[in-house]
Amino acid sequence: MRRARVAGKIPLNYSDPSQLYRSEQLLTRLGQLSPDWNLAYSRKLTEQVQGLWPEQAKLLAQQWQQQISASALSDDAMNGWHEGMLKLQEMTTQLNALDGQKGKYITVSELKSQVFAATQAFSKTVPVEEQLRRMSIEENPEMITSAQKMQTEQHLKQLITNYSMLTAGQ
Repeated sequence: MRRARVAGKIPLNYSDPSQLYRSEQLLTRLGQLSPDWNLAYSRKLTEQVQGLWPEQAKLLAQQWQQQISASALSDDAMNGWHEGMLKLQEMTTQLNALDGQKGKYITVSELKSQVFAATQAFSKTVPVEEQLRRMSIEENPEMITSAQKMQTEQHLKQLITNYSMLTAGQ
């Protein structure tokens, strides 16, 4: 009987055809899990512990909630892109209004101030899509720095945490 260890050191028996079928089923189930399944599971486990041992579980529940709150995106990071888009929309509205009036114009200084405000809002956080794009243009994947990988992974985890917090109980 030949055994191999893969994917988290799960022993697989390649001489057993049902093992392949079970593996396929497991992969299908894992692919169907929501992106925040680990957080939802943690939330349910915390609720269960609180139901069984209400007094003893208070500290555990409080620590878990603090951990979740700490791992979520800050309000500034959550709203930066939206604020930048609002600034651009304001600028577009102002330019469109001036476009229809003869002799009206916006000064370079005013334009620079508005562009600066939009840039500041956008720079609060780099969207994960941009982080992934920057990684994808690297010709040699080994040249992607560990800092880039860690920042992108952290950002994804923060987004999933925020998603979980927003959809909890649904």
